[in-house]
Amino acid sequence: EQQDGNIAKPTRIAIAAGKAAAARFGGPCEAVVFGKGAGAAAQQLADLGVKVYFSEDAALATYVADAYGAALVEAVRSTGADVLVATST
Repeated sequence: EQQDGNIAKPTRIAIAAGKAAAARFGGPCEAVVFGKGAGAAAQQLADLGVKVYFSEDAALATYVADAYGAALVEAVRSTGADVLVATST
């Protein structure tokens, strides 16, 4: 989760859980972030030591569950992720 380029506390918790899963099962911990300010949020996530995919596509500027869900499904498929940790507040 991010708002105006700032990642939320639950996101930091999710990154920690993702890192734990990556350590247990092998493989990388990667993050996906969408919406206005996603580039700045991506930098904050990268500073936590994860590879980040982000999109500031205009269709994702405002949170809409269907659009974000579709973007997340595509991200999971394209990266080949085996585990997904997500937040929602």
